[in-house]
Amino acid sequence: GPDFNMKLRGMGCFPQKDGGLYWMGVQAPPELYALRENLYRLLRQEGFCLDPRPFRPHITLGRRIRMDQPTKTIRMVPIISHVNHIFLMQSQRIHDKLVYKEIWKTPLGLKDGPEQR
Repeated sequence: GPDFNMKLRGMGCFPQKDGGLYWMGVQAPPELYALRENLYRLLRQEGFCLDPRPFRPHITLGRRIRMDQPTKTIRMVPIISHVNHIFLMQSQRIHDKLVYKEIWKTPLGLKDGPEQR
């Protein structure tokens, strides 16, 4: 698919018992939703069971965070981010720490085939 820009803005929290998962919101362009729909369609064809919840794009800022003030009081400057690659990451909990490893990537906006690892 094509590469695109997206705007990161606002901050929120998914409450958890060991502290919150804080995130920055993504004002997603149609390209991101199309990319997600394509991915879900292909994964379903391969027999994967997928999360049925609505797609809520966000960037995780931190896990297990305890804040002294509500997120509404924190001013975040909007950020424009250019998206030109997709990365498939594997997450594993090692010694109670979440570790991410890149296992595949492909460029967006190029007519050549995907790079695979």
